[in-house]
Amino acid sequence: MADVLYNYPAMHACIGEMSQIHATAIALKMAGIGHRQALAASWTGTTQGSFDDAYNAFLRVNENLEHATQRVIHALTTGTMDMQSTEIQACGNFSGA
Repeated sequence: MADVLYNYPAMHACIGEMSQIHATAIALKMAGIGHRQALAASWTGTTQGSFDDAYNAFLRVNENLEHATQRVIHALTTGTMDMQSTEIQACGNFSGA
């Protein structure tokens, strides 16, 4: 039988970790949205603009992280599954040798 070339359990664990990062980004964004009014209440006058800028940057960062982790999860999942099925198929080619 052919040697195993990749550590699939570790690859799947990495997918799980990226899924946790993805969920955290969503939770942070939703918490920020839910608490926006309470946070903004203490910023008045010229500082209100600073809060709005910081809040919008916070949302952008979390949305970018959310989209990036979605792409990474998809790439890791499809790549791992493709490599694993290719390796299983290749092992089958040599099973009769």
